[in-house]
Amino acid sequence: MNTEEAGAYLLGSLPGYADYLTLPDEFPELLHTAMGDLGRYYMADVRENPDLVATYWSVVERLARDGDEAVTNAVHASLIEWFALGSHEEQQALYGAAGHQGPATAKIITNYRQD
Repeated sequence: MNTEEAGAYLLGSLPGYADYLTLPDEFPELLHTAMGDLGRYYMADVRENPDLVATYWSVVERLARDGDEAVTNAVHASLIEWFALGSHEEQQALYGAAGHQGPATAKIITNYRQD
């Protein structure tokens, strides 16, 4: 999956995500920026909705598993890192969702766990 396919997949799979895009006219070319937007979307709209949490992490897993190098790098360096190096609340949201994260996502997250 390349960045264009990843962008279409994100928009088609996550209702409301488009409202969080900082640079919608430059999406998906700026996928790294959009990953920060994806983190903000999770914190604002997703984490309190159990059905959407499962969908969200399933989408992230597919990007991490099936994405080309640019996509997997964006997931690692700009989404997972956004959570892991963010506020305590963002870190807890990332680690608290472990039961919804697949193996490719979990492998990235292990780089950041400090507990």
